[in-house]
Amino acid sequence: MGCRHSIEASVPFSGVRVITINGHMELYEWPVTAGEVTGKPSHHVLCSAAHLLTAGARSLRPEDRLESGRLYFLLPQSVLQAGPLDLAALATRLTNLARTAPVIKAKVESAATGPGSVAAGVNNGKAQERPRPHMWRPVLSTVREISLSLSLASQSVIKSPQAKA
Repeated sequence: MGCRHSIEASVPFSGVRVITINGHMELYEWPVTAGEVTGKPSHHVLCSAAHLLTAGARSLRPEDRLESGRLYFLLPQSVLQAGPLDLAALATRLTNLARTAPVIKAKVESAATGPGSVAAGVNNGKAQERPRPHMWRPVLSTVREISLSLSLASQSVIKSPQAKA
């Protein structure tokens, strides 16, 4: 007797995991290069945790081949201008998100399609955002407030006719 989910969880993924700044996880089959993940032209950078945590954080070059089984971050280029403490906090937050993020299997289009080709899951260098589910909003009604002095005065008016009767 076994649980199907526990069997699937025990099989390691041999590809490359990429998480975007908004927490979306994409899986790429290995081998893949940084340029195939970011697309062309690239408005985002691809970094590993080690790249973010080193002094003078830098991104991977487009021709760099990604290592199988590792986690990479697809981030806007402006993120690299942040300070080391901010980058460390970002790397920690994204690594924790990667453990619980929903997974999207991404496929890289072949390089033969031309310079305008982009990876699935990436739209002109920007990560595609999935539509958000409808948020629950409560139906609120107006609450009428009565000041303490008015409520005491109305209680005394109510009590006084009863006292005369």
